[in-house]
This record gives sequence, structure tokens and C-alpha cells, in this order.
Amino acid sequence: MSKFRLVSVKHAEFEIYKGMLLNERAETIGTTMQSIFDRVVPKKDPVALKRWNTAIENVRLQMVNKMESRKPYLPSGHIDDVEVTV
Repeated sequence: MSKFRLVSVKHAEFEIYKGMLLNERAETIGTTMQSIFDRVVPKKDPVALKRWNTAIENVRLQMVNKMESRKPYLPSGHIDDVEVTV
């Protein structure tokens, strides 16, 4: 695969989602993300690194929000259908 530099946070988010969707399950998601990172964040490029880190956090929050919005549809007694207290 060819290397290129992330040009925006949205571009980074796209690459992350694409990596998750196209992962053939022959490798872990961590390995897939590392492969993408190595391809799109050049060494010693703090701007591309910041874009990547921001995109990772954005994708994580989007996924958490999506999961939370699906909780009302879980069957009664589901392991995740409980109130978590800290």
C-alpha cells in the first residue's frame, strides 16, 4: 500500500472507519489500526499525529454514543442492560 499524509481530521476518521470495515478479521483491530497509522502518519510529523489522535477520540466517542443509543433495545437481563455506577 502506498503512504500518504492525513490532510484533515475528517480524512483520518474516514481511514479509521475504512480500516474497521475492510478488516478481513485475519488480524486484530489493533494491528489494522497500526498498519493504517504507519501509512498515514509520517515520522516526526506532529500535525498528522495530532489529526490521528483527534480522529481516534472522535471515532471512539461516536461509537460510545451509538452504543448508548441502542441500550433501550437490548433484551431484558442483557449483561450491558444495567446502570453502571462509579
